[in-house]
Amino acid sequence: MTTKTVFVTSGTSYTTPSDWGAPWSIEVIGGGGGGNSGGAGGGGGAAYSKTLSSDGFFTVNPNQSLFVNIGSGGAVATSGGNTWVNPTANTAPTSTSSGVLAQGGQVSAGANINALGGATASGFGSLKYSGGNGGTTPTGASTNNRGGGGGSAGPSGAGKAGGNGYNSASAGGGGGGGGANGGSSTAGGVGTVSAGGAGGNGNGGTGGGAGATSSSAAVAGSSGGGGGGGLTPNNPSSANGGTSAVWTQTSNSATAGPGGGGGGESGGSATTGTGGLYGGGGGGPQTGPTGGTGAQGIVVFTYTSTAATNTTNFFFMFP
Repeated sequence: MTTKTVFVTSGTSYTTPSDWGAPWSIEVIGGGGGGNSGGAGGGGGAAYSKTLSSDGFFTVNPNQSLFVNIGSGGAVATSGGNTWVNPTANTAPTSTSSGVLAQGGQVSAGANINALGGATASGFGSLKYSGGNGGTTPTGASTNNRGGGGGSAGPSGAGKAGGNGYNSASAGGGGGGGGANGGSSTAGGVGTVSAGGAGGNGNGGTGGGAGATSSSAAVAGSSGGGGGGGLTPNNPSSANGGTSAVWTQTSNSATAGPGGGGGGESGGSATTGTGGLYGGGGGGPQTGPTGGTGAQGIVVFTYTSTAATNTTNFFFMFP
């Protein structure tokens, strides 16, 4: 028996292979929320949910067509979509017995209001973690000092929050994006009067993007992507959230995992950081610039193959 893993990142259905067997698991991450304009902050990170065959909520058989919905990443001022799998109907599950679902990250309702990460209460599965909240623009701050996006949740824990923009009317750095996947992740740093906030670390101490002198991109992590660095007043762009490699797909060794949030903006017509794949929230943008979008969701199927393994037979003859 061997264990196989399959990623589904597009389409509306998935047919299980003929060698599908138990134990199996289905894991889902929603889409990250987009950063909001008009003085608001970064988008929330997506939630994570998981269902196991041993839970007994529903059955999945070989050659069975499952209905799938991949949560889209939120555009500017748009929440991320929910990601779900339903074994019997082309509609979002309404209970743990009808499928598995992870909520997308939300969008900020306005200045001084943090965008909420995807919530466990809105998901279905036996293991659930919430996404990190997006950072915001504090009271009294310039509307240019935007917060970073929240990190996506993953199998190791909840996503971490994006940092807030600097609390001053003077030109200050946007907040750094949050790390992802729980564990030793840290939230994004708050912007300072002259620098962007540093991105939060991903799981295992993986570094987030620097924010002190530049908006460097977050480092990819082995378990959770770090957050992107916040924009500095003199830097043209915020950093994107980092990616990570929690899962490896059997067929081609591709890797995937929860992403960190994008860095927030500070002034000018700059490019705001986008969420790291999968599920990272976008950084808070200005009204016009490109960026600030959340990352899309993903479905991960892991199952035990029932295909016979090759064996070598030995025959012994005795006189």
